[in-house]
Amino acid sequence: MIFYKEIFYFISSVIFLTYSCPRLPANTWVGARRFTLMQSMECKGTKLTEIQNILDADQCRDACQEYNCAAVNIFQISEFGFMCEILEDIFSYEPAQGASCYMVDLPLSD
Repeated sequence: MIFYKEIFYFISSVIFLTYSCPRLPANTWVGARRFTLMQSMECKGTKLTEIQNILDADQCRDACQEYNCAAVNIFQISEFGFMCEILEDIFSYEPAQGASCYMVDLPLSD
């Protein structure tokens, strides 16, 4: 027997989550440096600071500029709550649900 009610609720939940999650730009600038978004990834590195309960991504960008960071992790900690980590350097990155990482683009060598 097919459970149409459960299927409907599941599909509705997926649609709600898809459209309620904040849309992050694929690239952003911090000063003269460009950062590229790696969605559903967490950058691993030396943490300089973290900001709990951020109101918007500008708080993370400003902290990154202040610390001259190499990456910023953004984590969803509750349905509408987010935090960010400011990283000094990057050792690696790995898949992580509810996370996104902005990593500085390295200049091309001559």
